[in-house]
Amino acid sequence: MFKKKNYKDLLIYTQKLIEIDRLENEYNYQLAYAFEISNNLSDAIKYYKKYLDKNGKSKKQAFNNIGCIYLKKTNQLLLSIFFYKV
Repeated sequence: MFKKKNYKDLLIYTQKLIEIDRLENEYNYQLAYAFEISNNLSDAIKYYKKYLDKNGKSKKQAFNNIGCIYLKKTNQLLLSIFFYKV
C-alpha cells in the first residue's frame, strides 16, 4: 500500500478515515500499522488493541504485531538471558 518512507502520509490518511467513519474497525488496524512503521510503538499497541476489542477480522496478525512490538521494546540482552534459561 504505502512504502515505509511514506508513513507520514499513511498516518494522515488513516487518521482522516477514522474521523470520517469511526465505525470502520479496519481503519484502527491501518492506523496501528502506520504508527508501528513510524516507530511510535505505544500508539501502535493502543490501536491494535482497539482493533481487537472491536473483534477485528485479522486477530492473529494483530496479536502477532503486538508481540513483535513488545519484542522490539524489550532489551535484547535481557531477553536472550531468559531464553537460555528455558
